[in-house]
Amino acid sequence: QLQGSVFPCAARIALPSALFTLALNLLFYVDLIPRSWQEVGVFSVFTDGASWTGFTSLMGFLVVFRTSQAYARFWDGCTSAHLMRAEWFDACSSVIAFCSHSSVEEQSVLQFQHTLIRLYSMLHALALAEIEESDHTNEEGVHALDYPLIDIDAIDEESLRTIRKSDCKVELVFQWIQQLMVKNVSTGILSIPPPILSRAFQELATGMVHFHDALKISTTPFPYPYAQTCDIALLLHSVVTPFVMCRWVESPWWAFVLSFTQVFVLWCLNYISLELQNPFGSDANDLDTVAMQVEMNNQLVLLLMPETKRVPLVPKSAISRRLLPNADGQWCSGAPNAGSRSTFLRAWSEMDLKESRSSEKLGMESMELQGEDRKLSWLEDGADLGEDPNIPRLEGVAETARQWASPDPLRVVSLDPQALLAPAEAPRATGDEGLAGGGSGSTAAGQLGGMASAAQLHQRRQNL
Repeated sequence: QLQGSVFPCAARIALPSALFTLALNLLFYVDLIPRSWQEVGVFSVFTDGASWTGFTSLMGFLVVFRTSQAYARFWDGCTSAHLMRAEWFDACSSVIAFCSHSSVEEQSVLQFQHTLIRLYSMLHALALAEIEESDHTNEEGVHALDYPLIDIDAIDEESLRTIRKSDCKVELVFQWIQQLMVKNVSTGILSIPPPILSRAFQELATGMVHFHDALKISTTPFPYPYAQTCDIALLLHSVVTPFVMCRWVESPWWAFVLSFTQVFVLWCLNYISLELQNPFGSDANDLDTVAMQVEMNNQLVLLLMPETKRVPLVPKSAISRRLLPNADGQWCSGAPNAGSRSTFLRAWSEMDLKESRSSEKLGMESMELQGEDRKLSWLEDGADLGEDPNIPRLEGVAETARQWASPDPLRVVSLDPQALLAPAEAPRATGDEGLAGGGSGSTAAGQLGGMASAAQLHQRRQNL
C-alpha cells in the first residue's frame, strides 16, 4: 500500500540521481566523453575508494542514529498515551467499585457515577487534543476536539463554556474530577476507608504524569541542527553518487541500479525518522487516537452496566470438591476427567449447544400448539379440514353437539367419563338404548369423544 509509505518520497529523489548516472555512463560508453576525463576533476577523488567509503560510512551513521532516536520517541509516546488511558480508567473503575460500599440512596449514587464517567471521557479527549500535532490556535483544526464523548449533552452549558475559554483544559477537568470525589466523601457515597480511597487519587495523578510525558514528546521537536545536517549531507550524497558510479562501474544499467539503491535506501531511512519522531499527528503512521477515545468510552460505559455490577458466584457444591488437573493440565473441580468446560471455548460451545436444543424444543412445542389450535378451531366451528392427514375427519360434530346439548328431559344417557377421554380406536361407552330411541350408542360416544377432545384442547390452550 502507498498510504503511509516512504517509498514515493524517497523515489522522487533517488530516481533523478539514478537517471543522471545512466545518462553520464552512456556518454562514456559511446565515447561521447573521453575516458581520460575520469582521471581529472571530481572523478579522480574516488580513484581508490577510501574517500567514498568514509563518506558513505558517515552518512550511514547520521541517518541510522536519527532513525533510532525517532523510533525511541515513537514508542515512548505510544507507551505514555496508553499508560495515561489505563491509569485513568483504573481510577474511574476503582471509584465506581467503591460506591458499592455506600449506604446512600441508589439515585444519588447513580448520579455521581454518571457524572464521573462523563468527566473522564472529556478528560481523555482533551488530553488527546492537547498532545495532538496541530495548530492549537484554531480549535477547528484540532481533530481530537471532534472525537466522540459520552453524552456531552448532559453537561451544563456553563461548564462547556468554561472549558472552551480555558487555556488549561486538561488540568481544569482534572480538578473537577478531584473536587467531585472529595465532595461525595462527605455525602457518604464514597464511604470506603480513606487509605483505600486514596488509591483512586494516586492513579488519577499517575495518569496526569503520563499525559505530560506524552506532551513532552509532542511539543519538543527533534533537534533542528541535527536534522539540517542530515538533510544537507543526503543531498550532497545524491549529487556525488552518479560520478562515483561512472568511475567504478562500466555497465550503464548496473550503474543505474546501484546508484538508485544507495540513494533510495538512505532517503527511506531519513523519511522514516520524520514519520516516527512524533506519533501524535494525523498521518497514517501515527497513533489511531480516534480508536483510543472510542475504546475509552466503551470501557467507561461498561462500568455502569448491570452485568458489570453483578459479581459471579461459585456454588457451594464446587467448594466442597477438590481442584484436580485433567489430562490436558487444566484444573477442574471433581474427577480429573470432568474438565469438559475447563476453557472458555469449551464452556461457550456447551452453552451454545444447550441454547440450540432449547430453541428446537420451543419450536416443536410451538408447532404442536399451532396444530392443536387448528383442531380446536375446527371442532368449535364444525368445519371440514379437507384432506389433512394429521387430523381425522368427523362429520356432524356440531349438529350432534347441539342435539346432545338440547334440554330433553326424556333423553338420559349414562356414559363412562373415561370413555370421553379415550382414543378413537378404544371401545366407547354405549348409551341406554331403551331411552335413546334405538340410537347407536357407539356413534354418540364417538361424537362426544370429539367434543371432549375439543374441551381438552381448549383447556390446554388456556393453560399455555
